[in-house]
Amino acid sequence: MPEAEAFLLAHGFVRAARLTSVEGAVEEMRASLTALRDRLLARGKVPAAARMVRLREAPRGQVARLYAEFILHHPDLPAARIQQRLERGQLDDSTVLLVNDRGEGMILWLLDGSLARVLARVVTPSCQGGWANALLLATALEWGCAAGAARVRFESLDTNQDTLKLAQRFQAQVVEVKDRYVLRLGPADAAQPA
Repeated sequence: MPEAEAFLLAHGFVRAARLTSVEGAVEEMRASLTALRDRLLARGKVPAAARMVRLREAPRGQVARLYAEFILHHPDLPAARIQQRLERGQLDDSTVLLVNDRGEGMILWLLDGSLARVLARVVTPSCQGGWANALLLATALEWGCAAGAARVRFESLDTNQDTLKLAQRFQAQVVEVKDRYVLRLGPADAAQPA
């Protein structure tokens, strides 16, 4: 809606974030990312203490910590909806990375017919930049394929160039774009007496 954007900009709002939803075929992604994961494993790039488990098998305290640190207060993630799905067990097949039994990452996903929907991907700062993402993505895609997923839908902020490049590499189609605008209030605007 270009007219909504023009209105917001004209009234002092600025775009704070853009969230792009894309959808692509699972099989090509799975083949490529499992090959990458297998190369990393063969070269000893993955710590021996790293293991992948389904969310239902993961220590609840570790899942809760990852959720609280990286999802709960993130303005561009649907934390309340994720919490409801967690409580209902709808995300039990999600993928969790443990290193020395400490949660270091997770991909929260569910299957909707033959479409795997990724609700959130988290990797702790100490594990970002390589093997952890490859391990998480490859495992989630394998488990999704085994469960019947033919396509996958995921979201990326415009600041996450790695995920946007991944979507482009696998020719994922843009299905939705959401912009978040904010209005900075000055001291006079911030506190008006009631």
